[in-house]
Amino acid sequence: MNASYADRDVTVHPSGLTLLVEEQHVAPVVAIQVWVRVGSGDETDAEAGLAHVHEHMLFKGTASRGVGEIARDIEAVGGSINAWTSFDQTVYHVVVPARHAERGLDVLLDAVVHSAFDAEELERELEVIQEEIRQGEDQPGRVLSRALFETAFATHPYGRPVIGTPESVASFTREDVVRFFDRWYRPENMTLVVVGDIAETDVVDAVDRTFGRQPRGFRPAAPRAIEPPQSATRVRVLQRDVQEAHASIAFHAPELSHEDTPALELLTLLLGQGDSSMLFERVQRQQRLASDVYAYLYTPAEPGLLMLGSRFGGGEREVSAEQVVTAILEVVADLHDELVSSDDLRRAVRNVESDAIYQRQTVQGTAQRLGFFHVVAGGVAFESRFVELARQVSAEDLRRVARTYLRPERCTVALLLPEAVEAPSETAVTAWVTRAFERRTVLAPAEEVTLDDVGVARFELPSGTVLLVQPDHTAPIVSIRAAVLAGTLAEDDSTLGASNVLAELLTSGTRIRDAATLAREVDSMAASLAGFSGRNTIGMRMTALRRDLDAAIELFVDALFHSELPEDELLRVKEEVLADLATQDDDVAGTTFRTFSETMYAGHPYARSVLGTVESVGGLDRDELLEFYHRLVQPSRMVISVVGDVEPAEMARTFGAHLVDSSAAAPRALPAFDRPVEVNEPRRIDRSRDRQQAHVVLGFPADPMYGEHRPALDVLAAVLGGQGGRLFLELRDRQSLAYSVSAFNSSGLDVGSFAFYIATSPEKVEQALEGMRREIAQLREHGVGEEELERARQFLIGRRDIGLQRQSTRAGLLLFDELYGAGHLWSSGYAERIGAVDSEALQRAIEAVFVPEREVVVVTRPDAD
Repeated sequence: MNASYADRDVTVHPSGLTLLVEEQHVAPVVAIQVWVRVGSGDETDAEAGLAHVHEHMLFKGTASRGVGEIARDIEAVGGSINAWTSFDQTVYHVVVPARHAERGLDVLLDAVVHSAFDAEELERELEVIQEEIRQGEDQPGRVLSRALFETAFATHPYGRPVIGTPESVASFTREDVVRFFDRWYRPENMTLVVVGDIAETDVVDAVDRTFGRQPRGFRPAAPRAIEPPQSATRVRVLQRDVQEAHASIAFHAPELSHEDTPALELLTLLLGQGDSSMLFERVQRQQRLASDVYAYLYTPAEPGLLMLGSRFGGGEREVSAEQVVTAILEVVADLHDELVSSDDLRRAVRNVESDAIYQRQTVQGTAQRLGFFHVVAGGVAFESRFVELARQVSAEDLRRVARTYLRPERCTVALLLPEAVEAPSETAVTAWVTRAFERRTVLAPAEEVTLDDVGVARFELPSGTVLLVQPDHTAPIVSIRAAVLAGTLAEDDSTLGASNVLAELLTSGTRIRDAATLAREVDSMAASLAGFSGRNTIGMRMTALRRDLDAAIELFVDALFHSELPEDELLRVKEEVLADLATQDDDVAGTTFRTFSETMYAGHPYARSVLGTVESVGGLDRDELLEFYHRLVQPSRMVISVVGDVEPAEMARTFGAHLVDSSAAAPRALPAFDRPVEVNEPRRIDRSRDRQQAHVVLGFPADPMYGEHRPALDVLAAVLGGQGGRLFLELRDRQSLAYSVSAFNSSGLDVGSFAFYIATSPEKVEQALEGMRREIAQLREHGVGEEELERARQFLIGRRDIGLQRQSTRAGLLLFDELYGAGHLWSSGYAERIGAVDSEALQRAIEAVFVPEREVVVVTRPDAD
């Protein structure tokens, strides 16, 4: 079946289960999702967090599968399994290779229908959820979001946190969990969505086996408490141990199915999505009041919120909450009087139109949209209707909905400020809102091409550029990537962080386009364009629709090679990077990993932060950055990859015409650098922060990107990590030490590391370290069994297959393998290399890497009382 959303038939199984099946036979992948119409909005006060508990417990075993087997069964075939809980629904989702679709259906339906709810497992999982709650308390964004919703929804259950509270979670018993399950997890209250390379009859057969004997009798949910109309500004001010301030501003908005929602969606896009948005242009670029601004429309099944937000004040420049809140609201207030231009409106409409196209790149994206529109909007045809309504919106309609919904009395402001800042009173913040709406700020080779074994044409252009083109006509989308060797490998003490700053500035304006013009042109095509950098590279990425390809490539080349790095934009980016540097310690996990890198790679460029330092970034001037740019970003040093709805010869002619050899500046060779200081004795670093959780990283030096043991180390990471991995089962499930525990194989061009990570309670740090070392000892002594090894191999291969659905993923793999010297065909042999990893290869890697004398441990824990 290849029906569109508009004509998709919905089948109701005799059990009452709703079925949505869309056959897609382009890629051998299947996405399976179960949407249960129950979320935190359906809980009583005593049940707060129970829907989320079920999200956890349904993966803890059934009558026929033990603890950990659900995830292991999926990962063993290369699939992935997970879930999420929201106010209105709980969703369980699986992506598997098509040849294992039957197993995916069997596992997911078994979990949803036959969960065991073992009392001991529940007790352990409630501890894990408490860790998750504590983790959220350490994340400023989550703290602010919770405060905003609690304040905006004084009566409606959307005001309660989805995850619950420490008190409510601690109170749950198995009887509570089972009673909630029996009440809500009925076939009549579920929708099964299946998209991909599978026959609908196979889905129906699986449902018959699972639901055929399920008794019916679901009782519809009682009406929720209605949020009364808000009649005055509401304010919540919090202070925490953070370096950067956060502001979130919300206005009550209607539900998804309301007739005004399409206009509000367009208004949100224009306000704060993209570098040409009103908030970015005025608040971030012109006034330089923020390091980030955004707008987001949350339209659930019942009335939601239009949210605007910002991060600010983290750098050397002093910025007050009053300045930021006022600036954001003045942009909103101007919409009450001014009409948006026809070009801006057309750009917003094209973004709405293109969103559905981009989502359909993957089966999981298609499945999510089918489930969302069916469950939340009442029918999958609503997406087509939504787009059609958006096309009919006029500038006058936008002004009308701004005047109707974006009003001071419907406004809620939540602030999260550093403890060192004097907090404003609620009365003062209310006055800022009132004043903002009272005053206005007016905005001034024609030859035949041969494809290789992976369908790629490789060209060496006259400029010296290597061009890789992989045609894919599945969807009218094109992904372009370009990069040169640079990053921290190309920097010295004085230029540290230059690659990161330069990547941000590549879209800041050229000789023929200033930053705003460039952003408008990109957004008018519903495309994306951005620079990137890292430890090894500087580059640019772009995704666009096929219809705009010629114009998109011209923009891409102009921004990549002809950026002017204007002084005002450089100042803005430096301020934002300095703000990031000043606030990076707010992310305790990130700080722990940075300390680990500094220790593991001491003496090597990888020990340094890609952001640079306050001194190096602050000292960058435009002339120095231009010299750095012109000597590095040259066609002769570059690889470009193009994947999508294109013809290789066409791309060779187009890029050949655009690119010329830049002989004005001699290409810069990467500086020589030393190997890392040898780790030959255990090292441990302990640090303290005023936080709820402790963060622990334990690791060892390991192979580089294309090293001998790299495939085996990837397999070991899969054996140890994931929901079916040893660390998850032992440290999370059995010992309830953490919500987050994982293993990473991190490979650089010439060095690498293998690390374990856990976030846990402070008193459990040594137990966690002992547990990780015990797993290492088990590996050294007993290795990995064939069944476990095969699961890990299939997981990696399947995950790679699923990721390759996206053109952007393939473009990146082709680009980096060619640039790094392995050749663009290297990744095509990934499955073969992983499949060749046997127990002997694993043991060699274990012996080579997990050497106790080379262990590096970093612990960041809360301050001692």
